[in-house]
Amino acid sequence: AAFVESVDREPIRVEKDVPGFVWNRLQLAVFREALHLLEREVASAEDINRAIRDGWAIRSAAIGPFETMDIAGLDLVRTVAEELNPHLCNADEPNPLLEENLSAGRSGIHDGAGIFEYDEEPSEIVRHRDTTVAAIRRALGE
Repeated sequence: AAFVESVDREPIRVEKDVPGFVWNRLQLAVFREALHLLEREVASAEDINRAIRDGWAIRSAAIGPFETMDIAGLDLVRTVAEELNPHLCNADEPNPLLEENLSAGRSGIHDGAGIFEYDEEPSEIVRHRDTTVAAIRRALGE
């Protein structure tokens, strides 16, 4: 907790030991559904990225999932969950698109390709991400 506070963040308290970290579990649920949508050709990787980056991520920078549910109304959340849950990915294994890309030598920015193609150095890609996150945090007054 002291380290997290030393880098100007607020630590979370984990009350029960489970596989993975809280953030990783939530992030992987988004990754799994994003890959599922891409595999089923529901939308392009660019459009799925945009939906998360410009929609959900912007809101989640301001409020968390439980505040979002309270604003929407738990009755609406339940109704949507009843209709949508049966259609969400519930795969036990990693999405085949991961293996296809890995087999093709496309493991991510260090190979110059993953889901997307990259022509910048990995350090530049990470620097750009970190600079953007810092700018968003400043804009939010953090």
